Amino acid sequence: MIRHAVRMLAVMYCVCGQPAYSNYESQTVTPPLAFSQFCIQYPEDCQRHDDRRIRDFRPSIQRWRELAQINSTVNFGIAPRGPLASRRDAEWQIFPYEGNCGDYAVTKRHLLLRAGWSSSALLLAEVVIGATGEHHLVLLVRDPRAR
Repeated sequence: MIRHAVRMLAVMYCVCGQPAYSNYESQTVTPPLAFSQFCIQYPEDCQRHDDRRIRDFRPSIQRWRELAQINSTVNFGIAPRGPLASRRDAEWQIFPYEGNCGDYAVTKRHLLLRAGWSSSALLLAEVVIGATGEHHLVLLVRDPRAR
């Protein structure tokens, strides 16, 4: 009974609570420093890219095979560099000999852009591993037909 009441209070708090910043128009969001430095070094990768696959339509299964191929190529093409031996995280590079998670993510994004994928479908995100607290940069690929 007490457990049920606690759950109900938690749900009410989540539903009725206000976010810390509820006025999004007044908030300025700046990109991470690492991304800004990456864009200085690789300006073409930071420009808007339309989906060139619309003109050269390929069935979905071929696109996902292309994604898997690029993912595999990058994963095997860059030797992992441990966090202690890694250069500063703010120095992402495309296809370095050795790299960290940022290098893997931007290299995959770079190759997908060159293959015709839309820049709006290729999102960089920082995730935190709950158990270790480690931060990782990953590439999220969004299918424009999925909602």
